[in-house]
Amino acid sequence: MTPQLPNTDREELLAFAPDGQMAAVDIGQFAFAWRIVGVLFGALMAVCLYLLARLLFRRRSIGLLVAFFSCVDGMFFVQSRIAMNDTYVGGFLLLAYLLFAYMWLGGDKAGRRQWLAFWLGMPVLGLVLGLALASKWVAMYAIASIGILILVRSALGRVVTILGMAAGTGTLGWMAISEMKPLPGTGDLPSMAVIGGLALGIALAGAYCTITRARTTPDKVLFAAATAIPTVILLGLAMLYYPAADQNGSPNYTFFLIMLAATAIAAAANAYHPIAWSKQETLFAVWAPIVAGSLAGGAGLALRSGTLERIGIAGAALGVLVAVAFWIGGMWGFGPLAPPPASDDPSSFVDPPAAAPQGWLRLGSGFGLPAAWMAGCLLVLPVVVYIAMYIPWSMPWQPQTADTGSLPAIVCLNTDPDTGLCTNAWPPGHTGQTLAQLTINMYNYHNDLRATHAASSPWWAWPMDLKPVWFESIGYGQDTGSMIYDGGNPVLWWLAITAMAFVCWQAFKRRSLGLGLIAIAFFWQWLSWARIDRASFQYHFYTALPFFLLGLAYFVAELWHGPSRRTWLLARFGAAAMLLFPPVLWLAKYPMCGLARVNTGDYWGNTACGPTVGDFRVEWRIFLIAVVLVAALAVLAITLIRLERRATEEDRATEGHEDRSWILQLLLPVVLAGALLLWLGQNGPRDLMFEVPLPSELVALALLGLFMLMALVAVTARDPRRFALGICASGGLAFLVLYPNLSALPMPNNIVSVYNGLLPTWLYGFQFSVNLQPAASVSLLDSSPWLLALGVLCVAVVAGYAAWGRRVINGYRRHRLLTAGGRADGDEGKGLDAAAGETEASGSETGTDGTPA
Repeated sequence: MTPQLPNTDREELLAFAPDGQMAAVDIGQFAFAWRIVGVLFGALMAVCLYLLARLLFRRRSIGLLVAFFSCVDGMFFVQSRIAMNDTYVGGFLLLAYLLFAYMWLGGDKAGRRQWLAFWLGMPVLGLVLGLALASKWVAMYAIASIGILILVRSALGRVVTILGMAAGTGTLGWMAISEMKPLPGTGDLPSMAVIGGLALGIALAGAYCTITRARTTPDKVLFAAATAIPTVILLGLAMLYYPAADQNGSPNYTFFLIMLAATAIAAAANAYHPIAWSKQETLFAVWAPIVAGSLAGGAGLALRSGTLERIGIAGAALGVLVAVAFWIGGMWGFGPLAPPPASDDPSSFVDPPAAAPQGWLRLGSGFGLPAAWMAGCLLVLPVVVYIAMYIPWSMPWQPQTADTGSLPAIVCLNTDPDTGLCTNAWPPGHTGQTLAQLTINMYNYHNDLRATHAASSPWWAWPMDLKPVWFESIGYGQDTGSMIYDGGNPVLWWLAITAMAFVCWQAFKRRSLGLGLIAIAFFWQWLSWARIDRASFQYHFYTALPFFLLGLAYFVAELWHGPSRRTWLLARFGAAAMLLFPPVLWLAKYPMCGLARVNTGDYWGNTACGPTVGDFRVEWRIFLIAVVLVAALAVLAITLIRLERRATEEDRATEGHEDRSWILQLLLPVVLAGALLLWLGQNGPRDLMFEVPLPSELVALALLGLFMLMALVAVTARDPRRFALGICASGGLAFLVLYPNLSALPMPNNIVSVYNGLLPTWLYGFQFSVNLQPAASVSLLDSSPWLLALGVLCVAVVAGYAAWGRRVINGYRRHRLLTAGGRADGDEGKGLDAAAGETEASGSETGTDGTPA
């Protein structure tokens, strides 16, 4: 055993018998040793999800639902059983969000407990984020997300967020557009730019009119439709002039548009739901850059560093620029120096902005020390922990000798210009690769990687579970095989798409902190992958998955506790869309193949995207399984229809009570069908029933009728509680059905093929195209990215001004209605009642989530 050189350690124990026989015993290569940690982290994620749900919403039902969903989700299950670092970073990130939520929810108060939690909790949070960062760089997305969640709680923080998003959109968006080049000699970029600009102008004008002019919900729908239809048509026309892709790579306009939309939405939300400025924030915004610049400039003079001197001058200039911007904004009626509006000004009737936070969330409190503490704990401490995790890699206990060769170093303080060797490093005497060089090499590897993979998929396909990753595919004897699909639970994921849309809207309408955290954390962990140009995989969605399921749990809990009319309608149509998704995707596989550009790979023309007539083999066992499934679904449908009829008001009035055995009636066919399916899968007859050539479209059409019947049952449902229980039961049943495909259970190859054909994109031949074009070098020092950032900021200003105008209009109308109702009766009173009814009909959803507004 050589503990000083672990790379040469054989991890074997020599055993000698009394008769002289010798044996080598492996003491290191045990699967349990490297898999148990992932299992523990998977359990930690389930616990953290439950606690996070209870902390955000103070409703036990949401915690229980998200814990159940995490237990029956395929990706949670598979990732916890494999030795990959995604489970580690996921566990650390959820623990970090749990610690952060505890401090963040009470951070706007100035109590002793909140301050104590801040001063003690921030270093712990930084330590956990550092461990996550050391596990995988995707933790940087969480650090950015937590930083934004802190900033959006104050007026100054929101301005910094919008400016930062505009700058990020300009720089990163320019890189995404410029790194990839279209195929030379194709397309017509001027025509595309003109038509696309016209579409953008119509979209901005329509959004402005929708926000400022539309009064009722029908008017909003009309304005939105009148804007969306020509915008989509023009964008489609512009895409006809889009240049062809060169080696599957083309400018990434999608990422730029996502960032542009996110910046505009942030500006509009800030203008519509503003926060009051505080005196400390105003002083901090002006003096913080001046003080920081003075310190940097003084250090530069002392150390004779021109870089520090330039930083000092830039800090002082920034402070002066902020003061001038506040003065100009005050003249226009915006910002902390804006005077109160006159009594006849329509803006005087708007609701006052939310109060500024009192605790550590108020930037500038405590002479800026809390802000500096936050920056140190969230930006510096994780990097320190990351570096500390690499100390064993540098082997400080091992002196460098001629036998060991060059050993790695954490940092090199001085390099010999003649030999290029490090002469002053830590650990002392090491002259090998430094941590900085290793980090650059790792980044360059991922940034420059250009390789195809059969299981790769783009970021937009992940929530729809379009391409699970094959972790194992083994063929055994006697026509038997096994698979491990690292895919999600389709029932949960497809319905969670609707749930996340609901969560985003309700986060804005209710000003809910809990829903805001879910939305921001989810989209930061997911949409950040839209910038990646190399091959990516569905397991990269793993760190966004907890918030995906948390949003679904909140949505289902709303159904259980009594949804509003709109929420109930959204849930039923969302479930219907989920049920129709598989057959519709099979019928629309040719457009899907074109969207995925499968024709650029080696498998164009096979059963995935080409001629789809194949041998349709049916064994007696498969036939009996299908009969049991259809019978069980029919019994469930009949039971649901019968229960829904009994639940009407007329039946309750005549019978005087509700059927309380409905849960047993729903679970009984599921349990019996599950037992029969299990028995048939193990002991059913395997004789061939028939074999015919059959197009997949014909099978999809046949299944479409069955799924349309199920969708009709979902749309006509009447009891939200039974509906919520049905979602949970369907999710659990889907996990049981998919379990053999998640756990490598040996199955006949015919059944394995059935699993592979759940969606056309699950077939091996359906392979998403991968960018193979080398990235071009992009300079951020020229004017192009900053001009693009300025354009993004202008769009954000327009969106914010439109939202502010809508807020003024709503406040003025509310004032007129209240004035009319207070001074008159008769027709004016009726008009006030009618307007109040209209407001109630088009207002936000009812319900509470236990979080402060």
